[in-house]
Amino acid sequence: MDTHRMIENRISSFFQELDARNWRDLEQMLSPQIHFEDHWLGRDETSQIEASEALDIMEQYLRGFDSTHHQLGNLLIEYQEQKACARVYTTNSLFINGARGGELLTLFGIYDLSLVYYGGEWQINYLKFIYKFHQGNEVLPELATRKGASEGRL
Repeated sequence: MDTHRMIENRISSFFQELDARNWRDLEQMLSPQIHFEDHWLGRDETSQIEASEALDIMEQYLRGFDSTHHQLGNLLIEYQEQKACARVYTTNSLFINGARGGELLTLFGIYDLSLVYYGGEWQINYLKFIYKFHQGNEVLPELATRKGASEGRL
């Protein structure tokens, strides 16, 4: 498999596993330290954090949603030797069954990623969501937070 396809597969797999909430598999896809920035999740800092901390932030946010779906498109990849950068346009659908005001919130934006080739695999070491706009029930994240507050890690 060529390098471009390997990087593309790693990025696609990351978002598939995120929607499936396979936290152990996701941790293997991240470098031990990651730059993680996502304003929508309340993460505006630009410092490196442990991969497990980044996953905890994602898990706490997603826990209260019944389902999520990250649809990727326009994947642009540049790589050289052991490093790669990618930009992917995304439509993120967040769903809570029976939610008052609408069951769905859809976020539109871009993910910027960087990856390093380490131990025979591409690992994500930079993940930034750039929010563009949204559609749907704006209170869904608040409902998900309350719903997920009593639940443990999936």
